[in-house]
Amino acid sequence: MNTEILIKYISKQATLQECEQVMDWVNQNEENKKVLMMLINMEALLLSEDKACRASAEEYNNFIMQCEEVYNVGKKQIRNLWWRNSKIKRYIGYAAVILFVFSVSLNILQFSIKAPVKIEAQPLICGTRTADALHREIFVAKGEKSRVELPDGSVVWLNSESRITFPLKFSAHARMVTLSGEGYFEVVENPNQPMIVNLDNDYSLKVLGTTFNVKSYKNENAIETTLYSGKIDVYEKGKDTPIHSMTPNETYIIRPAVSIIHQPESVINVSAEIMEKIAAWKDGVLYFDNLPIRDVVVRLERWYGIEVRIDEEILCDYTYTAKFENTPIVNVLEDMRDKLPVDYRIEENVIYLVR
Repeated sequence: MNTEILIKYISKQATLQECEQVMDWVNQNEENKKVLMMLINMEALLLSEDKACRASAEEYNNFIMQCEEVYNVGKKQIRNLWWRNSKIKRYIGYAAVILFVFSVSLNILQFSIKAPVKIEAQPLICGTRTADALHREIFVAKGEKSRVELPDGSVVWLNSESRITFPLKFSAHARMVTLSGEGYFEVVENPNQPMIVNLDNDYSLKVLGTTFNVKSYKNENAIETTLYSGKIDVYEKGKDTPIHSMTPNETYIIRPAVSIIHQPESVINVSAEIMEKIAAWKDGVLYFDNLPIRDVVVRLERWYGIEVRIDEEILCDYTYTAKFENTPIVNVLEDMRDKLPVDYRIEENVIYLVR
């Protein structure tokens, strides 16, 4: 694999064609995938400007000792690879790391590098910053996903273009978090300390020990909540009484942009198959279930971190159904071309859908 292309891919400067080359290389075997994931993890640490997001001194020293034990390399070399600050030095560091990884056994991959935001599935770099002295804000950009552990042990998977804010320590009466985008929550049960998830468009969810998926993007005209287990009360801002109490296997949809006087809402009892599809994104599975092309474009842009333009409005009349798992964008486009009277072209990293 060309090291320059790997460097560009990790630093998000690769073209679509180069991304496809990297994905083809990754799909050749598990060893290549592990190498890429290790480099992505190191990139996330190198780019972090939040001291709280860097490994602790103890973790750092443990990492050095582990590397020395396996490879008998000096501390100075590891430190130089770890603490790169300038852009040029960082790229040199990447090249050194890549050559290092390819020239030795992959045993180093047994060792984990810890950070507050856990980086697990692909494609996975998460940016974090401190909102203020007492809160943490985590933003996941286009083409990325992340798993976040809250102060009480609850876990949230964040989809692309999602943001969550929460205190470093929850109060004794409530666990307050704010979400913009899409998240899958596994909330630790505590009847005396409900979790309040504040959403955009002046709505909030009150949950106890609950597993649910909620989608609330600012540029979409609907809030969709699917409950897997437990109970959720949905509140409108300023109201003391819930507008709806959800039960498992239920999707609740609010369309707040439709009317100021009347808020259209719908309750859908969903099958196990549909529920699996709704939360499949956190496991790297992309579903299109009879989805209009305009919505397909929005999802592709978020999923792959790319720009897609519809060349002709008539294309919006079509719908698309498919399932992909860790699939390069070009393969998705080829599948669309096979199933629909739709073609595509790529110009300067922009994808155009045409007839």
